[in-house]
Amino acid sequence: MCKDAFKFLCFMFILCCFHYKAWQITDAKKLRSHLLDGYVKDIFPIQNETDSLNLHIFFHLLSIDSFNDVEGRIIVTAALQIIWKDPSLSWDPDLYGGKDRLYISSDQIWTPLLYLLYTPGEMKSVGEDIEYVVLILHDGTVSYSPGGVMNTKCDTDVSRFPFDVQRCSLNFVTWGIAPDILILLNHFNSAGTEYYIDNPDWKLINTETYAYDGVGYPWQITDAKKLRSHLLDGYVKDIFPIKNETDSLNLDINFILFSIDAFNEVERRIIVTAALQILWKDPSLSWDPDLYGGKDKLSISSDQIWRPLIYLLYTPGEIKSVGEDIEYFILILHDGTVVYSPGGVMNTKCETDVSKFPFDIQICVLYFTTWGIEQNVLSLANQFNSAETKYYVDNPDWKLINTETYADDGGSYNCFESCQVIARLFSFGDGTELSFL
Repeated sequence: MCKDAFKFLCFMFILCCFHYKAWQITDAKKLRSHLLDGYVKDIFPIQNETDSLNLHIFFHLLSIDSFNDVEGRIIVTAALQIIWKDPSLSWDPDLYGGKDRLYISSDQIWTPLLYLLYTPGEMKSVGEDIEYVVLILHDGTVSYSPGGVMNTKCDTDVSRFPFDVQRCSLNFVTWGIAPDILILLNHFNSAGTEYYIDNPDWKLINTETYAYDGVGYPWQITDAKKLRSHLLDGYVKDIFPIKNETDSLNLDINFILFSIDAFNEVERRIIVTAALQILWKDPSLSWDPDLYGGKDKLSISSDQIWRPLIYLLYTPGEIKSVGEDIEYFILILHDGTVVYSPGGVMNTKCETDVSKFPFDIQICVLYFTTWGIEQNVLSLANQFNSAETKYYVDNPDWKLINTETYADDGGSYNCFESCQVIARLFSFGDGTELSFL
């Protein structure tokens, strides 16, 4: 499904042997200090604005832990070996006792955030909240291998049961960075299975990996550091980003639907994987590109600046803002436009009508609102009249007929609404599917 948009990756282990060199531990300490002095880990690691960053990814599959053909889900243990070049992390080995590589903690340098789509529960980047050891070579090559247990959706076909063959795709994507700036490349055309352990119920027949090739993006990395310092020096991220007290802040929102994970007409709930692309202007985050080598955009970590808290209503359990506790990259344009795209698995109430079962059509609306800020200060607007479904994966039980988005400015607070119209599918013995429209 994602061959034209995302890259399918493989997970891996790295077994490292010891390389004995003539360097001493004082050389390692001196080198570490040299590399990290002045290093800013939330600045995108490219030398010039015309450059793009290539991530070479190798997917290592360790095991298929479970496959549920009823729920349409697969759980695997795997890892991603990600390799890139960071121009700020190169050195001359002769100046450091011949030391040509360095192992340091992953939280010390910039590392890419890759997200597995269609996961249940909270969406996190692969390996988030886990500290790994990163290998850095003297030419700036960085090797980073996050992994773990991965749970994702897999569309199933049991029409030939018990002789069925299932094809499951794990879809990984970056968030908030344009594909012409960050490019994902598959290191090999298949997954690494050297350490794969057989599953007692399913035989692994084949693996393939794919990547979407973006197109390439005259500033230097020193301009990016200077710009970041200029923007964040004195910036207070909990101050509402308006210039004058009489101003209001407009949030333009686009709803991106990836999948309908479940619909329960008894409990009257729908679960989807989706994201909100939110745009606004922050007057404190504008600059003249001519003063920074022509640099007209900057990607930084989402925890560095003010960002809106938008809540999905009628969720079970604790109410959290969309994307809360998750780190994303935010894109800032030179005119102060900010692009922020939080997302994840969303569970909300849906009023149902089964009077025409099994030919029923359901209309489910997701209601998003701000909290504690009145509409004359903060307003929500829909960028488009329908959801973005370019990356939507079909549900085996429900057909997506239509989507609509609109902003409701009634009452004291704004509400952004996304409506999904779905029709029930039912299958015949030959695998044919039918829905009543």
